[in-house]
Amino acid sequence: MQDKKKYKDKYYGWLIPEYDEIMLFSTAVLTFLFFAGSGEFRVLYFKLFSTEDGSASIFLFFVWIGCALSFYHLFSKRIKSEFEKGFMLLFMVSINLFSSIAVISYVFDTESNLLFLILPILNFLAALAAFYLHWDRPNNIDGSVSNVNTNLLQIILITLFLSLLYWLSEVFYRNHWTITFSIHLIFTPFFAKLLRAFKK
Repeated sequence: MQDKKKYKDKYYGWLIPEYDEIMLFSTAVLTFLFFAGSGEFRVLYFKLFSTEDGSASIFLFFVWIGCALSFYHLFSKRIKSEFEKGFMLLFMVSINLFSSIAVISYVFDTESNLLFLILPILNFLAALAAFYLHWDRPNNIDGSVSNVNTNLLQIILITLFLSLLYWLSEVFYRNHWTITFSIHLIFTPFFAKLLRAFKK
């Protein structure tokens, strides 16, 4: 079993996102900033998660609990419960799926470059990877949400990385918010892995 895990980590572990506190915090910050700063983000978000029977409101409530826990555990050294991990997983999966739908809608509504469709595919695969890690308990004891704590230096570095990525996409390349948001979700896990390696 250990040999299998080492093989996976060596050859394609970098391709699978690991949702530790660095990744959860950065995604929560991005979601909050885009939600607060973009009217289009809010309109599409509520449009996708709205139903006549109100069941979507309950789903959104659970998603935002996961978002809040992502902030809370950045400052708490307490081990995450399985219940909390479930909310945080729901948050990560829903955000990646939302990003996929947002980019697809933007590309076809504006007849933009079809190469942008690579982004929602990667977002969707990230959501699938989260479920894969959640049920791959024998090979990944923490599941899709890790118990590893972060430190102040990692928080500063990930914040600088997010700021640089936002500036490049939104200001320099003048991408639509859907593209910028998707790019953040795709590239942040790889930088987070570098930070975890740096910590070791």
